[in-house]
Parts: sequence; structure tokens; C-alpha cells
Amino acid sequence: MAVKISNKLNNAFEGALAGGGDPATSPLYVFGPFLKLIVVAGVARVTFGASVWLVIVTIMVVSAMYRLVMRWVTDGSGGSGLSEEEFGSWAVKINAAITFVEYTLTFLVSMAAMVTFIAARLPVLNSAIFGIQYRTFAAIALSILTGWLVNRGPKVAARTFGPATAGVLVLLWVMIGATIWQRGFQLPDFNLAAFHFTLAGYVRILAVMTGIEVFANLVAAYEGTDEVRSKRAFNSLLIIMGTTAATMLIVGPAILDIADPTNSEVSVFTQTMDVLLPYPLPILGTIVGTAVLMSASAASAQGLQNLALGLKKRNYIPPNLGQQNEYDVADKPVWLEIPLPLPSSEDIVTRIWEGVTDHTRLIFLSQITSPTAVRLPVEEICRKAQDAGILTLVDGAHAPGQLNLNLEEIGADFYIGNCHKWLLAPKGSAFLHVLPERQELIEPLVVSWGWGENCPYESDSRILALLEWWGTKDPAAYLSVPASIQFQEDHKWDNVRELCRTLLSETLTRIETMTGMPSIYGHNKGNFIQLGAAELPPGCQPEKLQSWLYDQHRIEIPLIEWENRWLIRPSVQGYNTREELDKLVEAVEKYIK
Repeated sequence: MAVKISNKLNNAFEGALAGGGDPATSPLYVFGPFLKLIVVAGVARVTFGASVWLVIVTIMVVSAMYRLVMRWVTDGSGGSGLSEEEFGSWAVKINAAITFVEYTLTFLVSMAAMVTFIAARLPVLNSAIFGIQYRTFAAIALSILTGWLVNRGPKVAARTFGPATAGVLVLLWVMIGATIWQRGFQLPDFNLAAFHFTLAGYVRILAVMTGIEVFANLVAAYEGTDEVRSKRAFNSLLIIMGTTAATMLIVGPAILDIADPTNSEVSVFTQTMDVLLPYPLPILGTIVGTAVLMSASAASAQGLQNLALGLKKRNYIPPNLGQQNEYDVADKPVWLEIPLPLPSSEDIVTRIWEGVTDHTRLIFLSQITSPTAVRLPVEEICRKAQDAGILTLVDGAHAPGQLNLNLEEIGADFYIGNCHKWLLAPKGSAFLHVLPERQELIEPLVVSWGWGENCPYESDSRILALLEWWGTKDPAAYLSVPASIQFQEDHKWDNVRELCRTLLSETLTRIETMTGMPSIYGHNKGNFIQLGAAELPPGCQPEKLQSWLYDQHRIEIPLIEWENRWLIRPSVQGYNTREELDKLVEAVEKYIK
């Protein structure tokens, strides 16, 4: 008889190790921005104690309140579930959205703090390649590793990250002991002067509160009855928040006296460790801190997992997002915390320019890329190339008709554009624009009437004489382009384009929500207009999907492999309707299910 192995938590200490990474690490990073504010403002001595005491009181009050939340709501939805029962569906949606943002920020902040901790001992991580610091690559790699481990269940998370959380608890108590041993038992003063800065500082160190909601969402991860699970979750909270509060009260004043908050290379906690602890304990502290900050990211990911399970049971998110894997956890929401968006325009320019050498003679790029439908900053690249004496060739296949094209502003030496795509002209209509000073570089692929000294007709332009007349080629497609331009002007095509962009944006968002995959555009939805792409989940067999869409629904759409990921790339023109896009989304959803 097969025995099912539980992946759930058995006791409060196990839960503290699994979910306590975030609040336990908060003293490692919250003091930095807090001290930078009050030290630079010159009010540190007045406001430090009041801010810390306000946080301690808040921890006590909110912890007591969450004891009731854990008792009333045991399905993992935490405060979001309580909001529904008290206020209705609108409240749970707002609460869940806030909680999602909170967990995502906690994940990212913990990762950033962890890399800062590492870089304090390994300064080489502050160096860059292709305009990106090595610490960024480290953060992405560690984020993916964290997501993979967390998606293997709370037991695995506890065993993997538990030692790190236990280590930081030991580290914090060692710091408390060292502070008392060297400086005596000194609690912060409470001075209400300069209360404006007290409140500002209070807000900056209130990040310690994110850990309380983690335990409310972790209730569902414990073994036992509802009452047993809620009690264990609260005891886990007490273990972690008690240590955090003691650290803030006792070690906090030492950090204020010892650390330099204006030093952006080394965290204030690391500076304080280096003074209070004998060597090699500060190095061990950095190792423990690094590991537990990874644990903090894992804790926020676990909170998001359990939040998704609770919201799925209450039918507030697509079933696909709350679907449990073989380890009984909702794995898809975790990957939403690890976005890999496309770089900004400045990053693109920097990356391209880092590939330029003394031997570079020509830069070729698309104004709108075909696989990802991203607008590249061709104007800036062409300006830099011109200053460096490098020629530029811009592929504008998707630009005419999608953009209000101004070739003078772009400044490319050579620009090639298609008119049959978004300008609605017939196939075979395209153009080549060459700056006058570069036209002597152009030679025709087909030699015809304008070639050589014996040109049979007069022309003031060498390039026109060479390229304008190719034997018996039919010029009808070219001659129709002015009519296409006039058609779009008559029908106020700027408005049509904006409607298309709105429909496309809604469609991409629906596909991303349905698949659980992050947007390839990050937060910069202005990167696309009428052509856009969304990432498909792994294992969806894209070739089969493409054939199935056409055979079953008569939908023709490109599915493109790009950097080991598969993208679906819808296009929305003025003649497409919302009903057609609804049909696409419904068909993709049906296939993936």
C-alpha cells in the first residue's frame, strides 16, 4: 500500500523557519534608507527612538489582530479572505492586489539586499558587462533558483531555507548579546520633537510588517485542524517577530552610532557587524545574511502560493493560476515575481554600443522588431553612429502605417520600408531612402535602362537613373501608395491605431493572465502599437498549437521562438474586431487547458 508523504509543516518552529525569512532579515536592510533620511536631515538623535518605538507598538498591535485573522481564515487567503467576509468581493480584490504587490516588492527588495550583502565582500559584482552589472545576473539566477525550490513545497522550503533562517536568528541574538556586552543595555529614547521626520522614518522601517501577512497566508501550509494550524502559525510569528523587535530595540541604537548610511557600497548592518563582532564572525554573518535574504524571497513566494490557493477556492483568479503541482503548491504565481522584461531604451542603446569596435562600419537594426514587436530607439542609435562616423541601415518593414514616420528625425543613412503591411498598400510596394551624401554607395542589383553613360533618358539623380526603371517591371503597386496615405488621413488613422493598440494591449494582458506568464514588455506597454507578443508557457507544443488554431478555428497567427522561449504574436489592424480577438484568447485557453 502506497503511503502519501506530506509536504506540509508540522510545528511552529518549522513554520518559523519556512516563512520567517523576510521579517527575520528586515533588520539587515531596513535601517539603511531610514538612517540615510534622518542623518542627512540632521535629526537622527531626535527621531530615531520615536520611529523605532512606533514600529514596535505597531508590530504588537498588528500581531494581536492577525491572531484573530489566523483563527477566522484558514484557507491561505489571509487578510484578503477576511475582507470578503466583512465587506464583500470588491474588498478582497483590492486586498489581494495590494498583497500581491507587497509580496513581489518583498521578493525583489530581499534579492537586492542579498546581492548588496554579497557585493560588500565581493566588489567585483559591481563591475558591468554589456552595460549590466554582474550583481544583476546573480540576482536573476538566484531568483530562478529560489522559485524552483519554493515550488517543491513548504517542506522542501523549510529544509532548504530553514537553516538560513535559524542562522539569522542566531546572528541577531549574537548581535544583541554583543551590543549589550560592549555598550550596555540601552533602549532608544522616545522624543516627539521633529515629528515629521519621525513619521517619515517610521514608514521606512515599517517594512518589517510584511512578515506578519506571510504567516496569515501560511496557515494553510500546516498539518492539523483549523484551530491547530492557526495556533501554530501565530506561534511561528511570535518566534520571528520577537527576535526582530528585540534586534531593533537593542542593536538599532548601535547601528545609529557606528554605521555610515551614506556608504552605498556596504550596508549599515554589515558595517556594525564589522565593529561589534570579532573576526571571522562578520564574514560568517555575511554568509548567513545572504542565505537568509534568499530565504526572505522564498517566504514571500510561499505567501503568494498560499494566497493563490485561497483566491482560487473563492473563484477570484483563473483556475490555472491557483492550480496545484505535484507538491501540492500553486507554482505559477511564483514565476510572476521573477520578471525578465525587455531592457529600457537607454539599456538597448548601451548594449548595442558596447558591441561597436574600431572595425565597425555599419549598424543594421529594425525600427520595430519582428519576433517581439518592440520599438527600438533608432533615432538615438543613428545619432551616436553619425557622431562616430559609422553608417546605419534601418529595417522599417513594420513602421510605415504603424508610426508617423519622419525619416529626417531618424537620420539613418539607409532606410528600407514596406508599404503593404500597415499602410494598406498592395504587395510589392516598398521604398528605399538614402541620404544624398550616401547615394554614391548604391549600385543596382539589376542593370537596366539607367546604367552607364548612355542613359536613354535625362535624370538629375544618379540613384533614380539606376533604380527607377527596371525593364518591364509593373509600377502599379508603387503608384498606389499616395492613395493609401490619403485613405488613412481621410479616416483619421491616428485614432484607428490607438483603438487597435488598446485592443492589442487587452488581448496580451488576457493571454498573460490566462497562461500565468510575465509580460515580455515589463511595465513599458508603450513599446508596442498594433503588433505585440506574449510568452507561451513551457510544454505547450507551439507547432501543434499553430496548426490547431488554423484547422479548428481558422486563426492564422505567428508563433515565434525567441531566446529559447515561444511567443504568440497577434496583429491588430483597423478591420479586426474585438470578437475576433476574443475568439483567439478563448481558443488559446481551450488548447492550454
